Amino acid sequence: MKRLYYLTHDIDVAESVSKLLHVNGISDWNFHVLSKDDAGIKKHHLHAATPIHELDILRSGERGLIYGIILAVIMVVLMGQFTSWFDMFGYLGVFGIAIMTIGFSTWIGGFVGVQSENYKIRRFHDVIERGGYLLMIDVKPKQKASIEILLMNQHGVNKAGEDTTLVTPFHHA
Repeated sequence: MKRLYYLTHDIDVAESVSKLLHVNGISDWNFHVLSKDDAGIKKHHLHAATPIHELDILRSGERGLIYGIILAVIMVVLMGQFTSWFDMFGYLGVFGIAIMTIGFSTWIGGFVGVQSENYKIRRFHDVIERGGYLLMIDVKPKQKASIEILLMNQHGVNKAGEDTTLVTPFHHA
C-alpha cells in the first residue's frame, strides 16, 4: 500500500477530508491524523495516529531482531567450537538460549524505538509542533490517483509527500 501525507492547519479541514474520504471508500483504518491537539481530534471524531505511527517501534524492533539473529548464530557457532554447552544443555537447550537472545535483542530494539520519533514522519515534526495536522492516508495503488485528484480541489490541505506503508529496518529518512 501507499501512504499519502497531507498537511493542514485547520481541524475543520481535517474533519471534512475525513468525511470526503469515507464517502469515497477510505475507512478509519486507512486514515489517521497526527497532531498535538489530541482533544480536538477526539472532539471532531477523527481517527488519531497510533504509537506505531508516531514512534519508531517497528523499525527499531526489526533492527533488534536482525542483530539478535546474527548474535545468536555467532554465539551458537562459538559455543559449539569452544565450550561443552551442547553436551551440557543439548541441542534444544542451546536452541532455547539462541531464541532468548533473539527475543531479548528484539525487545531492546523496540524499547529504543519507543524513545524515537518515527523516521517516516520526522520531516513533519516542526509543522506538527506548530499546531499543524498531518493526515496519513493509506491507499491501494489503484486508488492513489483518484484520492489525489479528490484532495487536489480541497481548500486548506496540501500534499506533503508519499511513501510506502512498509517499514524497512535500515532505511534512513
